[in-house]
Amino acid sequence: MQHEQHRLRVIGIGSNHGVDQLGWLACEMLQKKMKAYPIDWQLCRTPAQLPELFCNCDTAVLIDALISNKPIGQVLTLSKDDLLSLSSPWSSHGISVVEALKLTEALGQLPANYIILGIATSISEMEIENIVLTALPQLEQSLMKSISNSP
Repeated sequence: MQHEQHRLRVIGIGSNHGVDQLGWLACEMLQKKMKAYPIDWQLCRTPAQLPELFCNCDTAVLIDALISNKPIGQVLTLSKDDLLSLSSPWSSHGISVVEALKLTEALGQLPANYIILGIATSISEMEIENIVLTALPQLEQSLMKSISNSP
């Protein structure tokens, strides 16, 4: 999959199962809300796809579910180091986001700017759409900040 050059690419990581839907659902809702902005929206099934998805963009924003003891629906802005410090793996996709970031960096494909937005959830949480609706204002605010900071 070849991508044309974009200033801002938002990547929802997930699948269509359980709380893993949060990244995708958040992207879909944000895309509808932010139609007027020049954002390239992508859905990612596994962090192994990130090196390719990071190509040809100046800024990348990753959105994924984060099993956390934080209030459900809270959006956490994470660095690669933050991900390393988590007690449990952030991804249930085989390769972690941290591993994908390291690989992307080694390949020289890491965009100049990237942020990772984790939507706090719990393993048993079943109100997925409500979690995203809770997180939506914070996600939109982070994207607006990314738009204004894009080169």
